[in-house]
This record gives sequence, C-alpha cells and structure tokens, in this order.
Amino acid sequence: MRFSVVTALFNGLDYTKKYLESLESTLVGVDYELILVDDGSSDGTRAYLKSLEGRTKVKVLLNDRNLGFAKSNNLACRQATGDYLVFLNNDILLSPGWLEPMVSASRRTHPWMGHRRRAGVVGNVQRRMDDKRIDHGGIYINLYAAPHHAFQDEAELPACGAFTAWSAATAACWLMERSHFSEFGGFDERYLNGMEDIDFCLQSLQAGRVAVVANRSVIEHAVSASRDSSETSERNERLFWEKWRYPVQEMALIDQVRYLWLRELEQHPVAARWAKAAAQVTLARFRERLLKRAKPFVLPPEKQGSKGSAKPGF
Repeated sequence: MRFSVVTALFNGLDYTKKYLESLESTLVGVDYELILVDDGSSDGTRAYLKSLEGRTKVKVLLNDRNLGFAKSNNLACRQATGDYLVFLNNDILLSPGWLEPMVSASRRTHPWMGHRRRAGVVGNVQRRMDDKRIDHGGIYINLYAAPHHAFQDEAELPACGAFTAWSAATAACWLMERSHFSEFGGFDERYLNGMEDIDFCLQSLQAGRVAVVANRSVIEHAVSASRDSSETSERNERLFWEKWRYPVQEMALIDQVRYLWLRELEQHPVAARWAKAAAQVTLARFRERLLKRAKPFVLPPEKQGSKGSAKPGF
C-alpha cells in the first residue's frame, strides 16, 4: 500500500518546517511519496522547497502565480502514484499513530441514517495549537443550513467510539482512495481557499459514500495560519449555496438533531434519549421531502431510486 501525501503551501515557512519534521518522524516504515506545491509564496518557502528537490520521496511543484487551494491540490494529485491520497495542511503537527486509524476507517462501512455506507473521505480530530481545545471533530449542517465544526471549543470528545460518520470533514487532514478523488475530477476549482472540501464531501455523500472522522487520530492545527479566506468567503458561500441549496436545507434539521444526540450521548442520557426520539420523529415527518430532494444523502445507495424511505436512526 502506497500513500501520496499532498500539501499545497502558501507562505508559513516556519510552520512548514515543523510540519515536515512531524511528518517524517510519524511515517517511519510507511511507503509514501510527498508532493509539495508552492502557490506563489514570498517568504522564502520556494527557495526552501528547491533545496528538497532530488530527495527520493519528494516532488516539488512551483506555481507561477497564486492559484488557490483547489487548483494547487488538483495539480499535485495529477502527479500522484499512491493508492491513497493524504491531504495535509502545512500548519499542522502530526502525532504518533495518526495515520493507522484513518486507514482503518477507510476500509470499513459506517452507520449513517439507519444504514451503512463506505467511507469516502476520512478526517480526524484536530486540536488548536494555542490552547489544545478541539477545533474539528467532524462537520455537520447546522440550523442555518451552514457547515459547522463538531465539538468545537470542547476540551474532550464525547464517547463516540472509534469512528463517527459526518456530512463532511475538513481537508486540513484527509485520507481517501485516489480513485475516489479522481471520480469527481478533484476539487471544484471555482472555489478559492474555502468550501471546496465541503463541496467534495457532499459530492461523495451524494454518490453513496460518507465522510468519517477517525476519533483516535488526533493532530494539532494552527487553523488558517497560512491562507486568509476572509476576502473570498462570501463568494465561496454564494457558490456553495447555489450548488447545494435544496439538499442542504433538507438535511439541516436532521443533521443538527443528530449532532445533539452524538454530543449528549454519554454526558446526559436523558437528553440523548430525547434527541434520538426527536430525530426519528423528524425523519418520519420529513419523509416525502427527504425522498424528493435529499434522498442521495439519507438513503442507502442501492435504494436511492426506489420508493422506500430511510429507516430512522443513526
């Protein structure tokens, strides 16, 4: 089994050096290639990457201009030869044992809305570097029909088990089969430094896969240290809304209730029972609407063309 580790870089040289050190120390004995794409850095990153050229496992690509996260990663993946793609930001620190749980998740099927689906995208738990609190434990659609990080600002995860299925997971640390990424032609390049990972996860979900977080894979993340997406966020959100408006609207309430159930499961059993019951009522109440608009997101892939409904539950 061979892995293609892909990292698109834009400045943040100090982060990059620490990230590469953690990568090398945690992948001892792993068959992998490293593809680094510089996206027009101006802080010495390009000169540093040129010094890495010639190493056996390293491929370096230098963009003539800043193309953005989606295009840079797509370019890198065209050079990939591994069975699996591993997308990593340069502002993360990898911990020992981070890869194995993600690989294990990719080989399993996972509970999703009353049935089981294969993993499409696999992410992990990410803690902020500054205060060590959770930044990402998965992504769900909140009541505003917007993607939101699960368990954000919490000190610990609830007892969710080894793996949890979600609507999406952040691409700061992703693993997936290379063939699955190619199936959709990579990232939608209309996005610029934001929402392209959520968009891809929804495509994967629509095709019958599900995003999964390996809860025993934990890394640290500086969170948007090298790319500022604030100037393009409104444009990205508008594109996302135009593309996914109807299924996301239908999924919002169900995803929110499911998240409440997951969050409260161990800490507050009474609330958890209420949340699960409410979720089942919600699924039943919106049965026809779900089948009409959101059926690729909730039904098993083999039943998406049938008249049946998804079994309530998670």
